[in-house]
Amino acid sequence: MTPIRYRFAALLALLLASCATYSDRTGAALRDFREANFVAAEITFADRDNTHSTFLSGTEAGLVALTDGRFDTALIYFERAFGKVRSLEEAALVDPKALGKGLSTWALSEELSDYVGEGYERVMLHALWGLAYLGLGNVEDMMVEVRRSNRLLAAEERFHGSDYRAGGLATFLSAIGHELTGQLDEAYIDYKALAQLGVAESLHGPSLVRIS
Repeated sequence: MTPIRYRFAALLALLLASCATYSDRTGAALRDFREANFVAAEITFADRDNTHSTFLSGTEAGLVALTDGRFDTALIYFERAFGKVRSLEEAALVDPKALGKGLSTWALSEELSDYVGEGYERVMLHALWGLAYLGLGNVEDMMVEVRRSNRLLAAEERFHGSDYRAGGLATFLSAIGHELTGQLDEAYIDYKALAQLGVAESLHGPSLVRIS
């Protein structure tokens, strides 16, 4: 085997091993989460040794805190996750081709570099961040995160050349934000966009009727 092929084979073996053990490293946290043992789940996810990713640790621990109603704590975790991907996101918003950097980073395996998330995961990070702000009654900052989530989704769609439905939560939060600030025309547009995505009909259907 040539040196190049040997190194590639070693990389592939390492990648497969890391993928196979991620569920093992975080399995206890997932079980705790399902059983509403939120503090235990948060502690496990927050430990980067368990996720091998600053981005995943922040996002997953933040989601646990968010579910537990500890919105301020969730914000701290989401900020940590964002700190790892900020430069990639900024570059992607200027030129979607920059997203290739994130994909190639994962291709090297999470063991060799700090995983920066799939596109839908970064889109979801900001939607969840917005939801935490909503829980604190901070509609203005919620809308900042929602807009960023939608911009990242648009960049992902341009990069991949196709539409996908990862933006449903951000669109719904945008509609709520517009309703809370009395911008019903904008809220209607958001709910219609949600309907076009084909998701959450039980939410956007009654809402469209209510504000029509």
